[in-house]
Amino acid sequence: WRVLAGCVGAGVALLALGALGAGPANTGVFLFHVLPALGGGTLYAENQTLYAFVGRLLATQLVAKGVNAHYPVLATRTIAGALGLVILAVTALVCWHCRQRGLGGALCFVLPMPAALLIVPTAWAHYATWTLLPLAVLAAALARERLGWPTVVLFALAALLVPFGSERDVWRTAGAHDGAIRLVLTYKAYGLLALWAGCALAAWRLRHLPAARTTAEREHATALFVGDRG
Repeated sequence: WRVLAGCVGAGVALLALGALGAGPANTGVFLFHVLPALGGGTLYAENQTLYAFVGRLLATQLVAKGVNAHYPVLATRTIAGALGLVILAVTALVCWHCRQRGLGGALCFVLPMPAALLIVPTAWAHYATWTLLPLAVLAAALARERLGWPTVVLFALAALLVPFGSERDVWRTAGAHDGAIRLVLTYKAYGLLALWAGCALAAWRLRHLPAARTTAEREHATALFVGDRG
C-alpha cells in the first residue's frame, strides 16, 4: 500500500509540476483531450497492446499505419477487456501466493509491468523499456533456479521480441495491411505476453521457497546478487 500511495503521490506531484511549467491552458488540453484519447485506445502502428492486436484483426480497413482505421470499437474493448481481466486475475493470484523476499518476491514485484502494458488501451512501443527490469529479474531467476524449459522458451521469446526492432520493421508506410500480416503488426505484444507468462510461471515455481532470514541469505537470494561475491 505504501508503494501504491507513493505512485499516486508522485503522479500528482509531477502533474502539478508540469502544470507550473506548461501553464493552465496546456494542462487543460492534456487532461481533457490527450488523456481521454490515450485511454480510449488506438490502432496506430506504435500501439503494441492487446487492444490494438484485437482491433487490427477486426478492422475492415487498416491503412496508413492504422491512422483513422475502421474497426468495431465496442467489440474490441469487450474482447480486450476480457483478456485483461484474465491477465489481472492471474497476476493477482500469483502475487498473493508469492513470498515477499528472494527471487520469488522480485518476480512478483515486476510481474505487473508487462501485465500493465498488455492491458492498457494505448502503450507506445518505447514503453517496453519498462520491461528491462522484468527481463533482468527473470534472467537472474533462470540462472539461479531450475525452472524448466517452458520458462526458458518464454524468456527467449520475450528477450527477442520486446527490446529489439520497432513497428517500422513490419508496417509499410503506404498500402493496406491485410491477411496474415495483421498477425505480426503487434509483435511486441507477443513478447510482452511471453515475459508476463515467464515471470508468472517462475514466481509460481518459487513461491514455496523459504524467505531468507540473515543478511547474507537475503543477499544470496536477491536478484541483484546472482553470482558468487568472492
